[in-house]
Amino acid sequence: AAGAGGRASRFEQRLEELAAYREQWGHAAPPLGTPLGRWAYAQRGRKAKGALSAERVAALEALGFGWEHPLDAEAAGGDAEALFEAMVARLEAFREENGHCAVKKKHNADPALGYWVNDMRIAKRERRLPAAQQAALEAMGFEWEARRQCGSAFMVGFRELCEYRDANDSIDVEAAAAREGAMEQEVRLAAWARAQRAARAKGLLSDKRVAFLEGIGFEW
Repeated sequence: AAGAGGRASRFEQRLEELAAYREQWGHAAPPLGTPLGRWAYAQRGRKAKGALSAERVAALEALGFGWEHPLDAEAAGGDAEALFEAMVARLEAFREENGHCAVKKKHNADPALGYWVNDMRIAKRERRLPAAQQAALEAMGFEWEARRQCGSAFMVGFRELCEYRDANDSIDVEAAAAREGAMEQEVRLAAWARAQRAARAKGLLSDKRVAFLEGIGFEW
């Protein structure tokens, strides 16, 4: 319930953030390296100790919240750098066995590795992955898009827009394309951006693709 003065409690605020996260990403398991992920981890711990009320348990479960996250055991030590190094070692073992780093999110042989790889992809997309960690992963041949997604025309355009953003610190390709002497890439990306807006206006752009674009600051 809201506290004095009608202000929402910290739990309610986080619950709203979790609902928004679920709306954007399609699940209620935020990455552990984020404030929301750490809060989710804490709720699992509170429930395990019997310290989470039935009302709050029900509110979380209504969002599809899971009480076990594959990365919980690895995160228990609280050392983010050690966790990264440990997961990189597991990824290296996967690469040695399979010849690539394209771990599926639902990797039955090592569920934690699958979730961690997905978390790294999201962290890079949201520009919160430390440069040193990104470089270490790229040196291994890390794939920033899941293989089942990366070949679509949308993902080709999306990746190019992300690369443009990283190089220019902006995704306003339409303004860039309108300038005299605009680069061919800017003109091409501007047309692609307009196509995405038109597709969304017609209800033809999936929620997942909308989430991808909004995750990098795309404006409609």
